Amino acid sequence: MATGKLRKGLSAVVLLVLAAVLANMAWSRWGQLGAAPATLESRYRTEERWLAEEVSTDIIEMAVLAAGKPPTEKIDVSILAPVAGAPPGVQLSFQVDGKDVTEAIKWPEHIWAPESYLPLARLVLAAPRDGAGAAATLDEDLLEALLKPLPRVIETQNQRVSGRLTNSMADADAHDEAALVIGALAMREAAGEYWDVRQLLCRMTAHLAMADGLRGGSASGRSLSGRYADAVLSTMAGRTADAMKRLDALQAGVASSATQDAWQRALRMRITRDWRAMPDPSQRTLLEKIEYFSAVKLTLGSAAANRFLEADEAEPAPDWARISLEPNFGTEVGGFASEGVEPEVALARDLWTRIHGRALADSELIEALNRPAARCVTPEGPRVIAWGTWAASVQRHLCHRVLSNDIYLRLILGQEDQAQAQIAQLDGRWDALALYPSVPGVRWHHGGIQLESFPEALTTAVRTAARRPELLPAAVWTALAEPANYAVTRRRMPDPLSWFAPPVPFGTGYDTQRRLKVLPDAPGGTLPALFARDPWSYEVTWRIVEARFGKKPSADQIREVYGARADYDLAIVRWRAEAVGARSPERARILEEACRLQADACLELAAHLVPLKRDDEAARALRRAFDAADDRVYVANTVSFLVRYEQDHGRAAEAQRIAEAAAATGSARGLEAMGLLLESRGRFPEAEEYFVQIERRYQSANSVNLPLGFYRRMMVRGEAGYEAKFQRGVRD
Repeated sequence: MATGKLRKGLSAVVLLVLAAVLANMAWSRWGQLGAAPATLESRYRTEERWLAEEVSTDIIEMAVLAAGKPPTEKIDVSILAPVAGAPPGVQLSFQVDGKDVTEAIKWPEHIWAPESYLPLARLVLAAPRDGAGAAATLDEDLLEALLKPLPRVIETQNQRVSGRLTNSMADADAHDEAALVIGALAMREAAGEYWDVRQLLCRMTAHLAMADGLRGGSASGRSLSGRYADAVLSTMAGRTADAMKRLDALQAGVASSATQDAWQRALRMRITRDWRAMPDPSQRTLLEKIEYFSAVKLTLGSAAANRFLEADEAEPAPDWARISLEPNFGTEVGGFASEGVEPEVALARDLWTRIHGRALADSELIEALNRPAARCVTPEGPRVIAWGTWAASVQRHLCHRVLSNDIYLRLILGQEDQAQAQIAQLDGRWDALALYPSVPGVRWHHGGIQLESFPEALTTAVRTAARRPELLPAAVWTALAEPANYAVTRRRMPDPLSWFAPPVPFGTGYDTQRRLKVLPDAPGGTLPALFARDPWSYEVTWRIVEARFGKKPSADQIREVYGARADYDLAIVRWRAEAVGARSPERARILEEACRLQADACLELAAHLVPLKRDDEAARALRRAFDAADDRVYVANTVSFLVRYEQDHGRAAEAQRIAEAAAATGSARGLEAMGLLLESRGRFPEAEEYFVQIERRYQSANSVNLPLGFYRRMMVRGEAGYEAKFQRGVRD
């Protein structure tokens, strides 16, 4: 007995030791549930400090080179202590010519205002250089070239302007042009959760500040390229009210031309999303078409944008797929989804060849894409857009495509197995990219993902957030927080407000579309300021409506805040219709507005009119939907009323045409519409075939009831042979 107890005791000890070893191995490899949050390990303590250091370092490096001085030593940046009534900012410490320099940078307006950094540029330059006193250049060549903002065109201009800066870093016009080239790249960003132009805005700010410093400290001497770059900067920073003022000043102060008119239309459409301002988009430049396409996608939906693309036969460009695959799309993006990530890989290879003069080998691809974005002064000389900046853009869009394709397979098509197979293939290929470990965590929100399947990736993503927080946009950062709370990881995500402090960079409305959705509500007083800066932001305006009028505003209150956008944005029109209530006479009028905007919305109007016995109006709405709506299955599911209406009004051929088209979609309601039409004409055997087809195809309780209902109606009519079928169906 003693031997037995000893054996049991030893076994227990062995099991405890084994459990401890396994637990240690698990912790070493994966971590644990409910791990503590990671702490920031980056030299940048907040997003604003990183942004300020990017701008300042770029300016110092360029100014040192322009002034012919030796390279500066390490630059140190610290946030200025808040002072009541004084603008925020940062303090810089660095060396020039071996001397210690301390300079405070204040932000009277916003963090990306070039004039805020002008004193720094002039300090390092010591005196105006080649650009001082030079007349403003009104040359439109660069503006005209960038009306076709394909990557190869941007890179061609990048190399040309980089050459100018290599010849003279003190060329003020070249800095203006550099800012516009970078702005053209920023305007092409369409990467969903990975949308991120912060580093590009820093580069634009630095070049504009340099140009102003070289001209003696005045923005009034900017070239035409510099003035439009400034408007792009304000637009992309979410300061659209200022951007509009700049565009108005350009329009009033410089002789009009076809090139400038095109830039005016494109930038105004980027700000307002008012696609009505371009009634003939097929006749416009590629830049204008891209902005029109994006505006239609955001205000009318993906199907409407795709319809324009098919009709226009626009020049191939990466933008079409990138914009189409941004949130809220349907089956119409199938062609783009089927491309996978290969278009982004092909773009990277093409750009690499143009920059380096040789092909990019497969073995080099990951390392090349992981090269960090660089400032202007590189070891190889000045580069407006260095390879690392292109690579960062490709990475963001590659991750965007991976996530969008997963949504398409998993949520649009319901093909879970195919989605999982794609995950296995893509994750194995791209998991070494700097951004890619964050993809599984964002993808977790699509559903159907086993947390245990990606602990290493999630742990790597958390480590990236702690060590290189500037790499992750706000939407990605916060999307990772929830799976990191439930998965087995070494650390959870750091507190987002430890980095995004404040949630929106000072004085801007940057990325409010995403930031206000995923970060805590802005402090009191911030929302009105955001609205004043960016009155065309859908997200900010929606919050202003709620703040002023509560959860249930009236249609007039919604229009009061949104202004003209309440007339051309389908989501806002529908919101207004909902606000008046189902029984209001005003509802039909507002739904008619929606019907005029988009044929698919006519189905909502018809659904409202039919119960009110306004049959003629309902039929007109359904005809427009039948003729022009994009969602043919949705149409097929709702046209039974129109089929009956046409039949009852003596238009049998038209009723037949509509019913046949509905049935051709294969939808249950479409097949039912055809069956009911045949039944009403006494063609009972043919009608029966359609009802039975529904039962066989869909095999649901509702589909079984359709043939049973038909048999019962036939029994009531006294038609022979149907009672037995009815009884058999009931038994089955």
